[in-house]
Amino acid sequence: MELHVPFALDHPFFHELIKSPLVITADITLFSNEISHYSGRGGKRPWNEPRQSVQSLYSGWVGLEEEISEAFKKRDKSAIRASMRKGTGLFLHLLFWSNGQAVTLARFPDISGLTVKPANCGERIQFLVDRPELFHSFIQLRELMDEQYKHFLVNLTKKK
Repeated sequence: MELHVPFALDHPFFHELIKSPLVITADITLFSNEISHYSGRGGKRPWNEPRQSVQSLYSGWVGLEEEISEAFKKRDKSAIRASMRKGTGLFLHLLFWSNGQAVTLARFPDISGLTVKPANCGERIQFLVDRPELFHSFIQLRELMDEQYKHFLVNLTKKK
């Protein structure tokens, strides 16, 4: 049976991840909660609990970062492209969930509605999507992950 991709998640770069969701941690599978949400089905809404879910996402980054690094060491372009797609998807989850929102790709890469984000975030994400096989894209993704996590922690501290 063909999986229906909700309009809010319809983006060609992420089709593979949406049609075959990737397990990041025991409790997080990329895009699965968003598919349920945008399809009108019940289910978990981890973006409503960013304190817990963002930590899980960032923990999942450690293993994925190693996978991407290994793909670059082997110079395996298909593995690089696949792992960078996963990494970019993971970053979008970190970005949206740390803002208390479900991931949406409907206006991608316009993220003007998000308040907690790194500088020039939209342009930097677009760079990752346009050139995922460049090593500089991996460096950019690593920096985006770290910056977003730090912004999230600062924002969390301000709310206390």
